[in-house]
Amino acid sequence: MRSAMKNTISNVINAIIKKEKLIAVIVLVVMAAAGLAVTDGYGVHLDEAIELSILNSNIKEYSCYIPGKLGDKIANAARGVERISESDEKDHGIAAYYGYVFVRKLAQREPYQTLAFHMYTFCIFMLGVLALYGIVKLLTNSVWQSLFASLMLYLSPRMFGEGHYNNKDIVVMAFVLITIYFGLKMALERRYRYAILFAMAAAVATNTKIAGAWFYGIIGIGYLITLIRKKELTKRNVSIGLVAIVVYVISYVLVTPAMWRDPFGFIMYLVKYANDFDRWDNNLLFEGVLYRYSVNPPPAYYLPKMILITTPLYILVLIIYGVVMTAANALKDCRSDGVQNHKMTRNTILSAVNILLWMFPLVFAVVCRTRVYNGWRHFYFIYGPMVITAAYGCNCLCKNTAPQLKKLLVVTGCAITLISQAGILINNPYQYAYFNVLAGKDAQNRYEMDYWMVSTKQALLDLYRLHGNDGSDAGKIKLASRGRMSANAVNKAMRVLPEDVAGRFEICGQAEADYLFVNSYGFVLEPDERFDGSGYVKEVELKSYGHEVCCIYRLN
Repeated sequence: MRSAMKNTISNVINAIIKKEKLIAVIVLVVMAAAGLAVTDGYGVHLDEAIELSILNSNIKEYSCYIPGKLGDKIANAARGVERISESDEKDHGIAAYYGYVFVRKLAQREPYQTLAFHMYTFCIFMLGVLALYGIVKLLTNSVWQSLFASLMLYLSPRMFGEGHYNNKDIVVMAFVLITIYFGLKMALERRYRYAILFAMAAAVATNTKIAGAWFYGIIGIGYLITLIRKKELTKRNVSIGLVAIVVYVISYVLVTPAMWRDPFGFIMYLVKYANDFDRWDNNLLFEGVLYRYSVNPPPAYYLPKMILITTPLYILVLIIYGVVMTAANALKDCRSDGVQNHKMTRNTILSAVNILLWMFPLVFAVVCRTRVYNGWRHFYFIYGPMVITAAYGCNCLCKNTAPQLKKLLVVTGCAITLISQAGILINNPYQYAYFNVLAGKDAQNRYEMDYWMVSTKQALLDLYRLHGNDGSDAGKIKLASRGRMSANAVNKAMRVLPEDVAGRFEICGQAEADYLFVNSYGFVLEPDERFDGSGYVKEVELKSYGHEVCCIYRLN
């Protein structure tokens, strides 16, 4: 009986292995479909209108260089905004969203335009996930390890949540991964098409955030060193590198109209704010203390700690193991090949370069005290390479595990994936406020939960479901907000609510209201508006992984 059962299980496993590519495609499609299906749950973030205005300013800049009726038509589509070259936001590139200009025409009006914007953003996030799959496949030649790496990124709660609306930090992370993928393809296969795609992806990444140039530069230098080291400086290989340079420069200039009027001035402006974005000088909450860069900047370890307390623990363990194994394998490769040759295997070299890609910007930011706020979202661009290091650690773990324990390793990986999926589902759509156990107790009062107040829309919908859709004629739902920031969030959320829902609310002062909307992030920016809620009942309370995100109090 046992023998028959073992044979059956073995046959099933063999059948799965034979269909591994098909299964990978199905899983990736399901991942994309599931993410798109829950998009409507995410509200509008506080900077979303500004980001769309930046997009329109870029379109208007283009229109100034297009003669005739076509230029006038494009300018009319971007009316009401200044040219991006005249804007303080000229350093905020948004080239990845030029395609959204056509998408929003189909959506026509709110709330459908916001939904389309969020779905568009999630599609870019999924391109990053697919690129990560391709990178790990190139490095390990394992479908299962590539799929697990993709799931590590996809099921990272903050990345999944913000992947639906963070049109800057998530987007640059995705294009960094696409840049790395095509850079690897160019280096390994030496084809012109990969050089072109590598350069174009890097140009969009650089347009979105100047840090994209770091990844392009290191991969390019790595390609050159490889040619010299292997004595493969042929005309074809050199010309492929030159194509990557020319296409990168041309692509960056084309997608960055902000630089056309004054290229040198634009570059100086970009460099100035890249390291110290002093246009932002508000409060931030860290370890229960309010900091302000111009008065009392947060400690140097702010950035690394935020990474530690918001990244799933198993990924942190694999990243550390990947770094350790890269160092160990480098030493082993050098010793085994003799003192004179000092050769390392391809994967060890690539892993070491990948660690440089994410560790140098991190160390640089800590040492130079780069202005970082809203958690570590400004450094999401290093998360993709960090997951690649975790994937390398996973690969080493598989190789170093005894055959009799590999089944346990597979079961553990499946269990981690299922637990992560459960967390994403249970806490949907508030994954963006995830903290792990390293954050300690009472994280909601020690760190910023919902710094873009994305949860506001869902809070209003929950209040409406409780009191607004019963068919009664009891009158309006009178709602007030505690503080200017919460009021701003409510006003933005009202614009993307269905008309019948928005129509049931009456926004008023606290003295006339029946309910009070409170988001604790508002108290970070406006400490004097803090409201402890003593004596009042929470009518609506939204939580993420056990921590309160926002709430609505009943006043009467």
